Amino acid sequence: MSRTTRLAARPVAVAAMAFAVLATGAASAFAETYVLRDSSPTMVTGSAGLCSMNRYEIEGYNGASHEYAQGTASLAGGTACWVFIRQSKDGGATYTQSDLVWVPANGSASTPVYYDGPGYWDQVCVQVQRGTWCDGWY
Repeated sequence: MSRTTRLAARPVAVAAMAFAVLATGAASAFAETYVLRDSSPTMVTGSAGLCSMNRYEIEGYNGASHEYAQGTASLAGGTACWVFIRQSKDGGATYTQSDLVWVPANGSASTPVYYDGPGYWDQVCVQVQRGTWCDGWY
């Protein structure tokens, strides 16, 4: 290999090594595990389309030793579906509710991540034109 060819190949090799280090470093910085805890049956909502949700418990979020919760929803057709989380400290007798996150037609969306450690109960919900469906309190 000529000197010119070796010098031309060097930036490519350096960039590939840097990418490999960044990719493995980012993955190993926090060992996050998304565990599917609950999912809804598909909700038939007429003009609103088909909205369904999943609830994930995130173990190791930002290096934490306790769990966090996140809801995701998908909408097949239609134009109206929202996903949100309710959070309680007394098993659901009283709760606070997050902002609604709009799910676009033929798309999906996720709630922000919420603390779900000791002393907290979380519930993921989807809202459609004809009502609201929530999973259990976990």
